[in-house]
This record gives sequence, structure tokens and C-alpha cells, in this order.
Amino acid sequence: MVELESVLLRVSEMVCELPEVREMDINPLVADEAGVIALDARIIVEAAKPDVRRYQHMAIMPYPTHMVQCATLNDQTKVMIRPVRPEDAQMQQEFVRNLSDESRYNRYLSSIKQLSQTMLVRFTQLDYDREMARP
Repeated sequence: MVELESVLLRVSEMVCELPEVREMDINPLVADEAGVIALDARIIVEAAKPDVRRYQHMAIMPYPTHMVQCATLNDQTKVMIRPVRPEDAQMQQEFVRNLSDESRYNRYLSSIKQLSQTMLVRFTQLDYDREMARP
């Protein structure tokens, strides 16, 4: 199952990263205790249009891994700077709980003690194409 999952993830990556792919037929894809193998495959591609934005061919933009960066702070601490992900919700909630009352008010213009579920979803489940600031 691990190998089959890996194949499906790689096919998904191809669809995301290569808008030139119009059709893909893998038949049969054999999975057994020895692994996974495609016995026959056919891929139809067409020339890429030069004015197409990255991921424009998709209804929902995938996580922008190309925006992940490593940086070193002045004190030599290494940090990773990346767009937020849905699994960051608990960390976001802890951040808000640990703010001072004044900081929470200045940030959210409210005297909230923690984020509601609706707010957590809004802040951590982004449409990376429409709701994210670009560098």
C-alpha cells in the first residue's frame, strides 16, 4: 500500500506541475508484495501556453512549496519560513492564547481569549492563490 500511495502521489505531482499533460492512462498498474509497476502507460501532452500562470489549470492551487525558505536569525538560530498549513491550527491557537490581553486586542480588535473554530479555519485553510500575500 505504501508503494501504491507513492505512485498516486507522484502522478498527482505530475498533474499539478505539468499543465501540458492533457491525458494519462496507466493500464494496468500492478501492485503486489514485490511493489508497484506500470505495465503500459500513455500520456498525451500539448504545448504549454507562454502566458499561463503556474497552477492556472487547477481549480485549487496546491500548497506552494516553492515559497518555503530557510533563514538564519542574527543570533544564528535557523528558522523555516513557510505559508501556513491546516495542521498549524493548534499552534495558531496556542499563539493567540499566549498573547497579552493588549496584544490580542490590537491584533483582532476584540478582547477574545482564543480563536473560534471558524476563525481557525479562516486563518489556516487558505486558498493559496486568492488569499495569500505574495513577496
